[in-house]
Amino acid sequence: YAGMIKRGLSNRTVDALHKALNIALNTAVKQGTLKRNILDSVIAPKVVKKEIEVWDAETRANAMTVLRGSQYGDFYQLGLMTGMRRGELAGLKWANVNLANQQLQVVNTLQRITGQGLMNGQPKTERSRRSIALSADTVALLHEIRGRQITQQLEVSDAWTDSGYVFTDASGMPVDPNLATRAFKKVVATARLPKLTIHGLRHTHATILLEQGVNPKVVSERLGHASVATTMDIYSHVLPDMQEKAALAIDAALAGK
Repeated sequence: YAGMIKRGLSNRTVDALHKALNIALNTAVKQGTLKRNILDSVIAPKVVKKEIEVWDAETRANAMTVLRGSQYGDFYQLGLMTGMRRGELAGLKWANVNLANQQLQVVNTLQRITGQGLMNGQPKTERSRRSIALSADTVALLHEIRGRQITQQLEVSDAWTDSGYVFTDASGMPVDPNLATRAFKKVVATARLPKLTIHGLRHTHATILLEQGVNPKVVSERLGHASVATTMDIYSHVLPDMQEKAALAIDAALAGK
């Protein structure tokens, strides 16, 4: 394990490998292939929980203005508005967006795989395949995106590729999520915004909802987490404020306010 960490693997990755190997060796012992599990005497590296980074309300207000004017501004804004992962954003197609009903379906992903290029895929788990309700502002943003695509299509005519993706380049081909990620880092640094990864937009989305008192189960479903427990474990930093709000709420209810 020390060698793995020396090669650059994180404690969390090594711990996951330890657990997987431990299960395999225990199975071998039960089947009589091995006499004992040698990992019984091995201690995996301790996983230190990393505090997630999110933008506060003041930063969000400034960031929305900055992001809106950037090359992949629509991509970033929809990420903040829906909590979708970057691969889910890149893989979103108009066929899975219902603006009239203010809903979108997360059923596709798009990732760049080394040596293979952009590859279509499916969400990581069954719960990641989900429906997300859209706010009025989000619907308006998607209308703007569609309008710009139509204009671009008219400008390039036969050079346009009707890929069906929501986020496309000037020729209609899907946006590369890796390029959007690199551009995000540059935009944040140039604007001198607090450090945040593109995945931090998802964390910020979830934090906003929990701070606003949205039921954690609803937040979990919106994010496509395996369970509510996963959501609350990741966003435990919000729990103290939720406890305070709960205390105030019970006083107000009992006082008839």
